[in-house]
Amino acid sequence: MGGFVRNITGQTSARRSAEAAAGQQLQALEEGQRMGREDLTSQFDPSLAALTGGFAGARNILSGYQGGIENTLTAGATRAEQAVTGGTDQARQALIDSGQISRGDIASGYGQARGDIGLAADQAQEQLQGYADIGGSAAQREAALSGALGNEAQAAAMQSFNESPGQAYLREMGEKAALRGAASQGRSLGGGVLAELQRRGTGLAQQDFGNQIARLSSLAGRGQQAGGNIANIISGRGAGLAGLSTQEAQLLANISSQQGSNLANLATNQGSQLANIRTGLGGQLAGARSGLASNLANLQTGEGQAVAGLRGTLGSNLANISAGQGAAKSNVFGNLGQAQGNAALAGGSALMGLVGSGLGLGAAALTGGASGGAGGGGMSTFCDIRLKENIKKVGRLDSGINIYTFNYIGDNVPCIGPMAQEVQKVNPDAVSEVNGYLAVNMGML
Repeated sequence: MGGFVRNITGQTSARRSAEAAAGQQLQALEEGQRMGREDLTSQFDPSLAALTGGFAGARNILSGYQGGIENTLTAGATRAEQAVTGGTDQARQALIDSGQISRGDIASGYGQARGDIGLAADQAQEQLQGYADIGGSAAQREAALSGALGNEAQAAAMQSFNESPGQAYLREMGEKAALRGAASQGRSLGGGVLAELQRRGTGLAQQDFGNQIARLSSLAGRGQQAGGNIANIISGRGAGLAGLSTQEAQLLANISSQQGSNLANLATNQGSQLANIRTGLGGQLAGARSGLASNLANLQTGEGQAVAGLRGTLGSNLANISAGQGAAKSNVFGNLGQAQGNAALAGGSALMGLVGSGLGLGAAALTGGASGGAGGGGMSTFCDIRLKENIKKVGRLDSGINIYTFNYIGDNVPCIGPMAQEVQKVNPDAVSEVNGYLAVNMGML
């Protein structure tokens, strides 16, 4: 019995030493895990701030350049519109001035032509007017001598004719001829001579009256012809002036029509050019804004991916720390169980060996470490949701298994890892049951 007691005492001492060492190792592991998490967490916020700040600066730069681009495009379009409008205004004014000059030239030229026609007609009429006046007077005297104007007018005309110098001259010539004939025959101035003188005077008067009528008729004909020519000149002048007015009006109408057509074309071209400028500006602004939106969307996507990557890295690092701590704890408690078992075997008692084996199993159960898994080697970690509290989802593995932060009930040390119940649905071979609780072989995830 004494040996048995000594063996028990030695076993107890060894167990206590192993447990003390395991406790120190666990404390060191937990402190290292805490410091590692603090380091990772403390660096995460500055990294995230720098990342989001960089993307915000990029967005500000893009937005700033966008404003400059739009201002440049708008200013260029404005200058183009001003150039088109200015050029069109100058062309319009040039057309108007040219039309006015052309109208002035036409009016001046046709005014000179009217003056030339009027002057030539006046000169010709002046030259013919004397003949027309003489012809009119001759026709008046002819009508009076013929009795067409009445007896009184005829008597006055005959008296004027008889008293005319021509008739006096004819009578004188007749008397002289009769006297010379009588003197040559030696006759005295008697009744016969006087009768001859009267006969000669009457004959000459009658003969000259017929000649006078012929002369008056000829003059009247010439006067009538001159009057006709004057009428033709007046008519021709009217026709010429009318033709000039018609031609002038037609030319002025053509100028106005052409000017109106040119001005309309200018207005149409101006409208088309302005429309093209504004359409082009709209397309350029739309393209610039679309490019800005695309760039901002790419930045936003890149920022999201970068933030997700940063968070994923943090989660992965925290998970690695927790997994490493879990594995280390499993090793510590596995070693502790092995030491307890060895102590029991050294006592030489089957009961103590059983107890030692029981203690080893108990240590494994208490620490969350179980040797082996359902389908592979390595250490398993208790991940049963029933052993955890303060559970928060922080990430997701590529296999679809969610990662959480938590602490084991009764232990305030924060941990990270999966939930065994969720792993069992996705990868049941990685899950085993120990003392009624589920454990996960992390090497199989």
